Amino acid sequence: MKKLSARLPKWAKTLILTLLSIAVAGGGIYGVLLLIRGNEAVKVYALEDVGQYTSSGNAQTEGIVTADRVQSVYISNTQEVTKIHVKEGQKVAVGDELITFDTTLTDLALERKDIAVRQLELDLEKARTERHNIECYHLYDPNKTEPEPEEPTLKPGNVGQPWKGSGSKESPLQYLWNSECKLSDAFLSELAQTARKLETEQLYVVFETRRSDSTQGAVENALELILTPVGEDDWSVVIITPDYDDTPEPIEDAEEEEEEEDDGLPSYTWSELQNMRKEADRKIQQLEIDLAMARVELESVRHELESGTVKSTVNGVVKSVITVEEARSENAPLILVSGGGGYLVTGAMSETELEAMHVGDTVSVLSWENYETYEGTISSISEFPDTSNRYYHYSEGNQNVSLYPFTVTIGEDAKLREGEYVQMSYNPGGEGLGYFVQNPFVRSENGRSYVWAAGEKGLEKRYVTTGSSLWGSYIQITGGIDGVQYLAFPYGRALRQGQKTETAGIDALYGY
Repeated sequence: MKKLSARLPKWAKTLILTLLSIAVAGGGIYGVLLLIRGNEAVKVYALEDVGQYTSSGNAQTEGIVTADRVQSVYISNTQEVTKIHVKEGQKVAVGDELITFDTTLTDLALERKDIAVRQLELDLEKARTERHNIECYHLYDPNKTEPEPEEPTLKPGNVGQPWKGSGSKESPLQYLWNSECKLSDAFLSELAQTARKLETEQLYVVFETRRSDSTQGAVENALELILTPVGEDDWSVVIITPDYDDTPEPIEDAEEEEEEEDDGLPSYTWSELQNMRKEADRKIQQLEIDLAMARVELESVRHELESGTVKSTVNGVVKSVITVEEARSENAPLILVSGGGGYLVTGAMSETELEAMHVGDTVSVLSWENYETYEGTISSISEFPDTSNRYYHYSEGNQNVSLYPFTVTIGEDAKLREGEYVQMSYNPGGEGLGYFVQNPFVRSENGRSYVWAAGEKGLEKRYVTTGSSLWGSYIQITGGIDGVQYLAFPYGRALRQGQKTETAGIDALYGY
């Protein structure tokens, strides 16, 4: 920054120092533009460049189906029916036998589903860590010359291949792993063959995710399992807590040099950080969906292992009994018992959506088992925020808000199974989500917030209503900027109504 000229009047110097103090106190300097000029046009910047718009589109939440005076009995492709004890139209009481299955399943299917869940949990944990790290990165300063990082060069490893160990408990077989690798049945079968060749009863294997996909990098995630060959072609797996020597390979010819104190975190432009945040959020959302579906499949297999004879849980009438073939092809309940009720699902909505959503509003309910969509009705909304942290909720905008549980009722004809996960979508509408604008663009006077916006007749002072904070760098605008496309940076000169405006790229504000 240029030094203050001795020709500047005292009031100008005072103004500059005051503005710098305001910028620093606000959590960071966003490219403070100090213009002590005459009647030049005021630069205005596109709203999408100085903030982010969050449309009032669909919000999503998830929940587990519970039955309300209705019971549906499904059959999987691995279950064999021994006997159906009821007929359509027959009255039943709680405890009456409905159907008997032949439960010859082994724990093998359950172990495989459990492995899939564990791997997705690790992937999700890593993705959330990466999302958190983005908030620690530095905003790029074009005036700062940063030395090139001098880090040891890590030798790329052979991802998906073992690099160490013998397969014993003391020296497990260590595989270099990453998110592109998958624990498939074929891969585990190959490990079983390896165990047979080694003539060992149990093969200890560790799958490591290391920095830079290098055996010289630090361990970021690890999964250890014990694989036991069963017969000539099968196997079983037990997941254990990793307990092994995770020392990386030494780096040859590494030179130790003194470096200036540096937190080692990279710098990015504001646009780059925004794109990284959005991409990380999309990745987390997809992993959360994949994990929820994997857990549904795991619970489904566990339920099959536990159910031999299914008994009625309601007093009512057998509404329908279809053939095994129809039940499997249509993914419909083999037996449906009605006691005059339906299905219930509890999800959670954001506090910003409470004014828009009401009891009686409809929501869309998607089954992850048959991918059919049903209409549900909100039957209750809690007056108190959730404290259990067990609910998933997603909508565009600020995620740092309280969630309020709500219950949805679905008709008994829906092809739903008690205990399955479903996704609920709804449209809160209105301006509840609005825009999130960088903090320095919003000022206040006498307790009221305002922005300087480009209007049809020049610069306009717009009073706005504000909401939540996002990442500590943005403020939610919930009203007052309808039709606004450009905002002026409100520091650096005396702005007034009707001043001429000219559009400028965001680079002009940040000085690069």
